[in-house]
Amino acid sequence: GNVTVEGNKFVDEYSSHAPEEVVPGTSFDALDMKVYTNPSMGSPIMRTNSHTGDGTTTSFAIGQTPADNDAVFIWVDGNLRRRLDANDSTVDYTIGANNTVNFLVAPLLGELITIQSFSISGSKITIKKSFTGDGTSTTFNLPVPYSLADSTVNLTKTAFATVNGATQAVTVQEGSDSASTDIVFSSAPASGSTIQITLFDADAGEQTYSQVNTQTLTADGSTLTYALSQTPADFGPLHNTVIVERNGNRLNPPDTAYYSGDGTTYAFNVPTVMNLAGIPNTSDVEVYLNGARQSINEDWFLNTIGVTA
Repeated sequence: GNVTVEGNKFVDEYSSHAPEEVVPGTSFDALDMKVYTNPSMGSPIMRTNSHTGDGTTTSFAIGQTPADNDAVFIWVDGNLRRRLDANDSTVDYTIGANNTVNFLVAPLLGELITIQSFSISGSKITIKKSFTGDGTSTTFNLPVPYSLADSTVNLTKTAFATVNGATQAVTVQEGSDSASTDIVFSSAPASGSTIQITLFDADAGEQTYSQVNTQTLTADGSTLTYALSQTPADFGPLHNTVIVERNGNRLNPPDTAYYSGDGTTYAFNVPTVMNLAGIPNTSDVEVYLNGARQSINEDWFLNTIGVTA
């Protein structure tokens, strides 16, 4: 037989008393947007994790992915511990997978374990991503174009890669889809290892990342000045960019104060608190403007009028 269907839309051009735009209701003009931002540049994230020993546990969480092994400092009950290092025969711990510190001997019951770490940092960061090794993969893909869209900008992709905190030499190349970047290791990271890759857009030959470098020196009882194997920064002052420890005790650098110029202020306070040690003289003070050291009596002078020891 025949099936008869009667009815219509709730509102259409035939059943409405007016055009669609005057039908009661609300209309919106909407735009769906997804915004992606690069990792922030600048200073590293400094994190401190504290744990209490139980006499048996040997593995403790760092709390973040450090820049590399040198960016991790460990104390047990206030005593600095030493990491496995080619220049240091004393070994207390190693850096393991999943961002952990692995002691060779478990800290005693009730001992305080303090782990201080620094993340990777720098400028012109394109992407930072972590992977877990599977024992076979040597290539890891990052979802950022290998080539810049603006051909007039002459920047080169550089990568800083670590496996369980140990820095690795890698090759940077264009991904197979021509829209991403591949990072290639010479050998496959071990299964379960923690891989961190940070990609930078840099001028040719420029190092845009900040890396912690550890240098072990043996004192001879008379030498006061030791050469650093690596300059800690590109601009001064350098004193507060270096951590110096002697027999496990951290030494104090000079006090440093930072100010922003306003175009009118000429006088700025010396950061050192006056005490019985005496009034500082010009040899105790250094002044830097935008990272460049200034000359005494040419660019600045020290005013100690009214200051008493």
